[in-house]
Amino acid sequence: MKDFDSFLNSSDATPRAILAVMGKHPAWNDHIDDFGISTRDLATLKRIVYLSDIAENIDSGAWAPDGEGRIFENFDNVFLWSKKDNHIMGAIWASKDGKGRDKYPMIAAIQCSGVRRAKIVADLPSLLKDIESNCKKLSKSEDVVRNHEAATNGFFESRNRKNFADCCGQFAPMPAFALP
Repeated sequence: MKDFDSFLNSSDATPRAILAVMGKHPAWNDHIDDFGISTRDLATLKRIVYLSDIAENIDSGAWAPDGEGRIFENFDNVFLWSKKDNHIMGAIWASKDGKGRDKYPMIAAIQCSGVRRAKIVADLPSLLKDIESNCKKLSKSEDVVRNHEAATNGFFESRNRKNFADCCGQFAPMPAFALP
């Protein structure tokens, strides 16, 4: 696939991390405003996983050919895309929008560069679970935005007091890019 030719190819060894969220949340009447999709890799993740794979399978009926039931009911998954010391780890969980439509999930993904895969695998799943847990508790869009900002700034409140500095070294935002 052409998208993967340049995927996760950063040669920058400075430890960096950025959190992105996308999908459905009850605080929005449709798909949420994207937060943190500020790198080409995170935009590629959204395009491939959310807009292509998930949306196309849902919209075509491939995942629910009988039209019955919630597609993502009890869905709880973590994924890792890695190339050298550049990684995107994310969590996908069942969610719904403000109108109660529950066919699409919510996704939180953290892109880290300059970090060993073992450190990502050891530390990020619990942070993603904390983000998921907080998102599920929040009912107002401004609270979801504040939760994203707190996590991005490394002051994420959780039962373990985890933050990006714990898992990804000194937090430094990824450089922004212009969407094509």
